[in-house]
This record gives sequence, structure tokens and C-alpha cells, in this order.
Amino acid sequence: MLQPDLGTSLVFAAILAGMLWMSGASLRWLTVLAVGVAAMIPVAWTYLLRDYQKARLRRSSTPTPDIQGPASSSIRPRSRSGPAGSSARV
Repeated sequence: MLQPDLGTSLVFAAILAGMLWMSGASLRWLTVLAVGVAAMIPVAWTYLLRDYQKARLRRSSTPTPDIQGPASSSIRPRSRSGPAGSSARV
């Protein structure tokens, strides 16, 4: 893979958690796994994530996004596809 993709990694992690749950893994084991992952978040934030990934994660939780900032690629399509109203043609 040429570029790291945090979104895809998070989706794969959620699918893995669901598969473990449905396969009958004990709740105790899943809790230990979840606590271990939560403990690794500061390490990942400090050493693994790049600056642009940190900026996108910060911007995704901002109620008033900066249209020119690092998360602009996910904001622009929504702002350009406004409501069609009654003048829309099919």
C-alpha cells in the first residue's frame, strides 16, 4: 500500500471486533483487549500518527470546520451538493 489509510484500518478493527464477538469470544477477553487498545492510543498518537492524520482527527470533532484546512477534502463535497429545492430536474 502506498499511503496509510487510517479510516480503512478503523473499519477493519471494528469488523474484527464484531467477528470475535459473534464467534463466541468471552466478554472478559474482549474487555482486556479493549483496555489494551485504549492504553495504546497515547502511544499511537505520539509515535505512529503523522501530523496530517492528527490534524484530520482534530478537525473531525470541530463543530465549525475550517473549509481551507486539512480536512477540507471531506467538507467540500457536502458544501457543493446543497439542497436542490423545487427547481431540480430529473
